[in-house]
Amino acid sequence: MHPLIGQILSLGVGLFGGVILGGLVYAWHIERKNRVKLRVPDQWPLTSRVLVNATEEKVWNWLRATFHDHQVQVKIPVLRFTALTDKEKEKAKAKASARLENECLLERLSGVYTTFTVCTLAGKVVGCVDVPGKVVAPKSTRELKETLLSDCGIAYIVVNPLSLPAGSAMRAAFLGEVPDIMNDSEVTRAGSTNFHADMKSFTIKPVKPKEPPPKKPTYSF
Repeated sequence: MHPLIGQILSLGVGLFGGVILGGLVYAWHIERKNRVKLRVPDQWPLTSRVLVNATEEKVWNWLRATFHDHQVQVKIPVLRFTALTDKEKEKAKAKASARLENECLLERLSGVYTTFTVCTLAGKVVGCVDVPGKVVAPKSTRELKETLLSDCGIAYIVVNPLSLPAGSAMRAAFLGEVPDIMNDSEVTRAGSTNFHADMKSFTIKPVKPKEPPPKKPTYSF
Protein backbone atom coordinates (compact mmCIF):
# COMPACT_ATOMS: atom_id res chain seq x y z
CA MET A 1 0.00 0.00 0.00
CA HIS A 2 1.23 3.43 -0.87
CA PRO A 3 2.32 5.35 2.26
CA LEU A 4 0.13 8.33 1.32
CA ILE A 5 -2.96 6.12 1.08
CA GLY A 6 -2.15 4.65 4.48
CA GLN A 7 -1.88 8.12 6.00
CA ILE A 8 -5.22 9.13 4.47
CA LEU A 9 -6.89 5.99 5.81
CA SER A 10 -5.41 6.55 9.25
CA LEU A 11 -6.61 10.15 9.20
CA GLY A 12 -10.09 9.07 8.13
CA VAL A 13 -10.29 6.47 10.86
CA GLY A 14 -9.11 9.03 13.41
CA LEU A 15 -11.71 11.60 12.32
CA PHE A 16 -14.46 8.98 12.35
CA GLY A 17 -13.43 7.88 15.82
CA GLY A 18 -13.40 11.49 16.98
CA VAL A 19 -16.92 12.05 15.67
CA ILE A 20 -18.15 8.90 17.45
CA LEU A 21 -16.46 9.93 20.67
CA GLY A 22 -17.85 13.45 20.44
CA GLY A 23 -21.36 12.08 19.90
CA LEU A 24 -21.07 9.81 22.92
CA VAL A 25 -19.82 12.67 25.11
CA TYR A 26 -22.68 14.91 23.95
CA ALA A 27 -25.26 12.20 24.60
CA TRP A 28 -23.83 11.66 28.08
CA HIS A 29 -23.96 15.41 28.76
CA ILE A 30 -27.64 15.65 27.69
CA GLU A 31 -28.59 12.61 29.75
CA ARG A 32 -26.81 14.01 32.81
CA LYS A 33 -28.48 17.39 32.33
CA ASN A 34 -31.92 15.76 32.11
CA ARG A 35 -31.26 13.73 35.27
CA VAL A 36 -30.36 16.90 37.15
CA LYS A 37 -33.44 18.66 35.80
CA LEU A 38 -35.82 15.86 36.81
CA ARG A 39 -34.26 15.11 40.18
CA VAL A 40 -36.46 16.06 43.14
CA PRO A 41 -34.43 17.41 46.08
CA ASP A 42 -34.64 15.66 49.45
CA GLN A 43 -35.54 19.04 50.96
CA TRP A 44 -36.79 21.99 48.93
CA PRO A 45 -34.58 25.10 49.36
CA LEU A 46 -37.67 27.30 49.71
CA THR A 47 -39.66 29.05 52.41
CA SER A 48 -43.14 30.59 52.56
CA ARG A 49 -43.70 34.32 52.17
CA VAL A 50 -46.63 36.73 52.25
CA LEU A 51 -48.53 37.49 49.06
CA VAL A 52 -48.43 41.26 49.49
CA ASN A 53 -46.21 43.81 51.19
CA ALA A 54 -47.48 46.49 53.60
CA THR A 55 -48.21 49.03 50.84
CA GLU A 56 -50.01 46.50 48.67
CA GLU A 57 -52.04 45.35 51.67
CA LYS A 58 -53.40 48.88 52.17
CA VAL A 59 -54.47 49.05 48.52
CA TRP A 60 -55.94 45.54 48.78
CA ASN A 61 -58.09 46.53 51.77
CA TRP A 62 -59.19 49.68 49.96
CA LEU A 63 -60.14 47.73 46.83
CA ARG A 64 -62.11 45.17 48.84
CA ALA A 65 -64.05 48.01 50.48
CA THR A 66 -64.61 49.76 47.14
CA PHE A 67 -65.67 46.58 45.33
CA HIS A 68 -67.50 45.03 48.27
CA ASP A 69 -69.77 43.11 45.89
CA HIS A 70 -66.84 41.65 43.93
CA GLN A 71 -63.77 39.51 44.55
CA VAL A 72 -60.29 41.02 44.58
CA GLN A 73 -57.67 38.44 43.63
CA VAL A 74 -53.93 38.82 44.18
CA LYS A 75 -51.23 38.55 41.49
CA ILE A 76 -53.01 36.32 39.00
CA PRO A 77 -51.21 35.74 35.66
CA VAL A 78 -53.09 37.40 32.80
CA LEU A 79 -53.08 34.10 30.91
CA ARG A 80 -55.32 32.70 33.66
CA PHE A 81 -58.22 34.86 32.47
CA THR A 82 -57.41 35.42 28.78
CA ALA A 83 -57.28 33.04 25.83
CA LEU A 84 -56.59 32.98 22.11
CA THR A 85 -59.51 34.02 19.94
CA ASP A 86 -61.34 31.36 17.95
CA LYS A 87 -59.96 32.95 14.77
CA GLU A 88 -56.37 32.51 15.98
CA LYS A 89 -57.10 28.92 17.01
CA GLU A 90 -58.38 28.15 13.52
CA LYS A 91 -55.32 29.77 11.94
CA ALA A 92 -53.07 27.69 14.17
CA LYS A 93 -54.80 24.51 13.00
CA ALA A 94 -54.30 25.45 9.35
CA LYS A 95 -50.75 26.85 9.45
CA ALA A 96 -47.75 25.62 11.40
CA SER A 97 -46.24 29.14 11.30
CA ALA A 98 -49.33 30.59 13.01
CA ARG A 99 -49.16 27.90 15.67
CA LEU A 100 -45.51 28.72 16.32
CA GLU A 101 -46.29 32.45 16.57
CA ASN A 102 -49.04 31.75 19.11
CA GLU A 103 -46.75 29.54 21.17
CA CYS A 104 -44.10 32.29 21.23
CA LEU A 105 -46.75 34.86 22.19
CA LEU A 106 -48.10 32.76 25.05
CA GLU A 107 -44.57 32.07 26.28
CA ARG A 108 -43.86 35.81 26.32
CA LEU A 109 -47.01 36.43 28.39
CA SER A 110 -46.43 33.54 30.80
CA GLY A 111 -44.82 35.79 33.43
CA VAL A 112 -47.14 38.80 33.05
CA TYR A 113 -49.48 39.54 35.96
CA THR A 114 -51.07 42.50 37.72
CA THR A 115 -51.01 43.21 41.46
CA PHE A 116 -54.79 42.91 41.86
CA THR A 117 -57.57 41.53 39.68
CA VAL A 118 -61.18 42.55 40.34
CA CYS A 119 -63.80 40.04 39.23
CA THR A 120 -67.45 39.29 39.78
CA LEU A 121 -68.54 36.62 42.24
CA ALA A 122 -68.93 34.35 39.22
CA GLY A 123 -65.26 34.88 38.28
CA LYS A 124 -65.58 37.31 35.34
CA VAL A 125 -62.71 39.82 35.38
CA VAL A 126 -63.80 43.48 35.18
CA GLY A 127 -60.51 45.26 35.83
CA CYS A 128 -56.89 45.04 36.92
CA VAL A 129 -54.85 47.23 39.25
CA ASP A 130 -51.09 47.59 39.51
CA VAL A 131 -49.29 49.02 42.53
CA PRO A 132 -45.79 50.33 41.65
CA GLY A 133 -42.99 48.85 43.71
CA LYS A 134 -39.60 50.17 44.73
CA VAL A 135 -38.24 49.03 41.38
CA VAL A 136 -40.20 50.78 38.64
CA ALA A 137 -41.37 48.42 35.92
CA PRO A 138 -40.19 49.23 32.37
CA LYS A 139 -42.50 51.43 30.31
CA SER A 140 -42.75 48.63 27.74
CA THR A 141 -44.20 46.28 30.38
CA ARG A 142 -46.92 48.76 31.32
CA GLU A 143 -47.75 49.45 27.67
CA LEU A 144 -47.96 45.70 27.01
CA LYS A 145 -50.50 45.30 29.83
CA GLU A 146 -52.47 48.35 28.66
CA THR A 147 -52.82 47.12 25.08
CA LEU A 148 -53.39 43.49 26.05
CA LEU A 149 -56.13 44.20 28.58
CA SER A 150 -57.63 46.94 26.40
CA ASP A 151 -58.02 44.51 23.50
CA CYS A 152 -59.72 42.08 25.90
CA GLY A 153 -62.15 44.78 27.10
CA ILE A 154 -60.70 44.82 30.63
CA ALA A 155 -59.99 48.08 32.48
CA TYR A 156 -56.43 48.61 33.68
CA ILE A 157 -55.27 51.19 36.24
CA VAL A 158 -51.96 51.94 37.94
CA VAL A 159 -52.65 53.59 41.31
CA ASN A 160 -50.53 55.73 43.57
CA PRO A 161 -50.83 54.17 47.07
CA LEU A 162 -50.29 57.60 48.65
CA SER A 163 -53.12 59.25 46.68
CA LEU A 164 -55.87 56.77 45.93
CA PRO A 165 -58.86 57.92 43.84
CA ALA A 166 -62.43 58.06 45.06
CA GLY A 167 -64.20 54.72 45.19
CA SER A 168 -66.97 56.06 42.93
CA ALA A 169 -64.39 56.92 40.27
CA MET A 170 -62.94 53.41 40.44
CA ARG A 171 -66.35 51.79 40.13
CA ALA A 172 -67.15 54.08 37.19
CA ALA A 173 -63.90 53.04 35.48
CA PHE A 174 -64.37 49.31 36.09
CA LEU A 175 -68.14 48.90 36.07
CA GLY A 176 -69.41 51.96 34.20
CA GLU A 177 -71.34 53.10 37.26
CA VAL A 178 -72.15 56.80 37.53
CA PRO A 179 -73.96 57.66 40.78
CA ASP A 180 -77.19 59.69 40.50
CA ILE A 181 -76.09 61.93 43.35
CA MET A 182 -72.35 62.50 43.56
CA ASN A 183 -70.78 63.80 46.74
CA ASP A 184 -68.17 66.38 45.71
CA SER A 185 -66.40 66.00 49.05
CA GLU A 186 -66.07 62.22 48.97
CA VAL A 187 -63.17 61.26 51.24
CA THR A 188 -60.42 58.80 50.29
CA ARG A 189 -57.30 57.67 52.11
CA ALA A 190 -55.50 60.67 50.61
CA GLY A 191 -58.00 63.12 52.09
CA SER A 192 -60.73 65.20 50.42
CA THR A 193 -61.36 64.68 46.71
CA ASN A 194 -64.26 64.69 44.25
CA PHE A 195 -65.65 62.40 41.63
CA HIS A 196 -65.11 64.64 38.58
CA ALA A 197 -61.51 65.43 39.47
CA ASP A 198 -60.72 61.76 40.01
CA MET A 199 -62.26 60.78 36.69
CA LYS A 200 -60.13 63.39 34.90
CA SER A 201 -57.03 61.99 36.61
CA PHE A 202 -57.36 58.70 34.71
CA THR A 203 -55.17 59.55 31.74
CA ILE A 204 -54.76 56.30 29.85
CA LYS A 205 -56.48 56.37 26.47
CA PRO A 206 -59.85 54.56 26.21
CA VAL A 207 -59.91 51.02 24.91
CA LYS A 208 -60.69 50.40 21.27
CA PRO A 209 -64.39 49.86 20.51
CA LYS A 210 -65.26 46.22 20.11
CA GLU A 211 -68.58 44.64 19.17
CA PRO A 212 -69.98 42.55 20.72
CA PRO A 213 -69.71 43.20 23.65
CA PRO A 214 -68.69 46.86 23.93
CA LYS A 215 -65.41 47.38 25.77
CA LYS A 216 -65.00 49.15 29.06
CA PRO A 217 -62.68 52.19 28.92
CA THR A 218 -59.14 51.82 30.24
CA TYR A 219 -57.83 54.53 32.53
CA SER A 220 -54.82 55.26 34.70
CA PHE A 221 -54.44 57.14 37.96
